[in-house]
Amino acid sequence: MALFEGYQSRSDDEYFSDSDLEPTQVKVARLMKGNPFQRMAGGEIKLHVGQTFNDRFVLRNVMREYAIQEGVELDRVKNDLVRQTYKCTAPGCPWRAHASCMIDRTTMQLRSLVDQHDCHRLYNNKEAKVKWIAYKFENIVKRNPNISVRVIGDLLLDKYKVAVDIHRLYRAKIRALKGLRKDHANCFQYLRQYAYTLNQTNHGSTVHISIQQPLSTFQRLFLSFEAHKLGFMGGCRQFIGLDGCHLKGPCGGVLLSAVALDANSGLFPLAVCICEKEIQFSWCWFLNNLKVFLQYPADRPLTFMPDRQK
Repeated sequence: MALFEGYQSRSDDEYFSDSDLEPTQVKVARLMKGNPFQRMAGGEIKLHVGQTFNDRFVLRNVMREYAIQEGVELDRVKNDLVRQTYKCTAPGCPWRAHASCMIDRTTMQLRSLVDQHDCHRLYNNKEAKVKWIAYKFENIVKRNPNISVRVIGDLLLDKYKVAVDIHRLYRAKIRALKGLRKDHANCFQYLRQYAYTLNQTNHGSTVHISIQQPLSTFQRLFLSFEAHKLGFMGGCRQFIGLDGCHLKGPCGGVLLSAVALDANSGLFPLAVCICEKEIQFSWCWFLNNLKVFLQYPADRPLTFMPDRQK
């Protein structure tokens, strides 16, 4: 008994580190936070062992971008729910990468990488698909819907060193324009909120929205500000010009407008209307709203001049 006197025993907790007691989700989050995939300055992709990706789809997109960046074609040797293996298709090229799932069965980690290419650059890269081209040039097409596909091809070659046929460029532009039309169509859902905000912040202004049933789709909009009414009643001539023009945007339609003449014979805007067609019913709807909005005195003469004297 005297042999063990003065000896202090250690508890079992001292033989386990805090990392051994971490919950699985916390441990995975810590590992991912330590080495997540990030692009370099300028958007360049650099791969190295240990990088983590949110899921297999993110890894697949990164590998596609990497193949286009380096001008190579990659073959997926293994591609399932838990692992992905890529190799360069060029004969004799040693480049190879392998990734597999982490403990959460979703996050992918790059396990091995032979980062060496002995092949020549490919300019006609099959990874530059229609969807990828449309995504990369969507903003350019939005700013300039009439841009030539040949200009898109030149930009693609200058920025990404990729040359594709004219038919693929046409399909990519059409796809980008479809996305543009979809964005414009989605904006119509905010019209009610816009009308409410306008009435709250510009008292006396008028916004009328006509909805077509039974699908509750947009049909017409009338808009005029209180400042336009006060300016017309206080300093403009007793004259209103009416005109309409076709809208060339993705959603089409017609813009109807009413303008007056100020004391200097300059154009003074009164009201606008967006409608489906320039027909009699649309003009009547626009003018009725304009009459109610202006509340013009009946004892004062007022001259109207329609476009083309119609």
